[in-house]
Amino acid sequence: PQLRRSGLAFALVLRAGAAADAVRAATVGEGAPFLGTSSPPEQTWPHACDATRSGWSQTRCPAGATCCRSHFSGSQVGCCPFANATCCANDLTCCPSGTACRDYTAPGSPSWSVVTACVPTGGNNNTTTTNNNRSAAHHHHDPSASLALPATAATNTAASTTLGVCVCKPGAKLPPDPARTNVLVIGDSVSNGYTPFVAAAMANTTLVQHAPWGGDGGAEETAYGLQCLDYFLRAPNGSEWAPDAVMFNWGLHDHADVTIPGQEGNMSVYAVQLDAIAARLVAWAQQTQKTQAARTVNPNHYPATAAGPQLLFAITTPMICKLRADEDVQWLNAQAAAVMARHGIPTVDLHAAVVSKCGPAPQESCADFGTGSFCPHSPDNGGAGYKWLANAAIVPALRKLMPPPPLPPAPPHPQKQTHMHTQPLAYKRKMRFVRS
Repeated sequence: PQLRRSGLAFALVLRAGAAADAVRAATVGEGAPFLGTSSPPEQTWPHACDATRSGWSQTRCPAGATCCRSHFSGSQVGCCPFANATCCANDLTCCPSGTACRDYTAPGSPSWSVVTACVPTGGNNNTTTTNNNRSAAHHHHDPSASLALPATAATNTAASTTLGVCVCKPGAKLPPDPARTNVLVIGDSVSNGYTPFVAAAMANTTLVQHAPWGGDGGAEETAYGLQCLDYFLRAPNGSEWAPDAVMFNWGLHDHADVTIPGQEGNMSVYAVQLDAIAARLVAWAQQTQKTQAARTVNPNHYPATAAGPQLLFAITTPMICKLRADEDVQWLNAQAAAVMARHGIPTVDLHAAVVSKCGPAPQESCADFGTGSFCPHSPDNGGAGYKWLANAAIVPALRKLMPPPPLPPAPPHPQKQTHMHTQPLAYKRKMRFVRS
């Protein structure tokens, strides 16, 4: 959020659309099998990244991907979508095989705001350059569609230089609970904040988990979501599972005029990329519905309801303390609502819920949630804002969407009594006639 209104100055410019297409091709092609396969994870996800864990929570990568360090991953490792990739020393990004990492950050920016150039081998893998120029604040009606590098990268031509991608964080940490319904929340750092309160409110009937497993901005921007969606929908070790519902969200990391892989997304590509995510989720839910009926329950698959996983999109929460930033959020929310309507995916409007409680932007504080609440986070007072949002909007929407919880086992049927005094009268008369 600190970088929502800022940008990087560029000399070497690469088209964001072309870069995103290359990432998608590497991610959803032969390297990462589409969800629906039934092979054990040791076969389709042969690369074990984390030797400290085993089973469900062990982070693994599919053939065609590479294990890399991932600072914000719950296991501290994740998957780069390139085979034999170069894992960058920043523990955030990676580059294709045969290239080295060159990192660039704006002055005064945190280390996670890095943009990595992937240059032919022979470059310095640990080079970090600070760019001293910043662009003016963007306007949401005419955002730039470019993804670019500072002038110090101009020694490499656009033909020989590509951009690094952010390492994919793993999916939900825990296996689903067969005795309860299961919900998967995929979303940004705000969803990281409210998910524990949703889980607590629904704990009696439902296991609620967040993907990706880790911190920072969660599912980040839509480009990262497209790149890593298959990882979010699987176990860390690659096992398939079928939650009863998936609530997902993108938008908070998409109102910028530049793209920082794994952190910031350009507004101009939000709708197109969100549409692609929604289409893939619909296809996944339909495929899961078809395959789960044909399978027996095994450690790698937990069938959901007969209707298959239900989908719910969460309209992005506001930037309640900043009018201009919230105007951007509302502009993106309108596009998101249109995308979900096209795909027949219901929505829960978290922006409207917060505004109904706090009033429209700009607001310095809201109720007893603390100063700066929902701008964009609300951690004060024990997460009071997150707890309120969970109970006021999210839990009711999920309960409306969810199937009823599994019924408890039926009590054993009482055995029939065979004693004479318990038999019907006609039977007793027959027995007296036989004895006489």
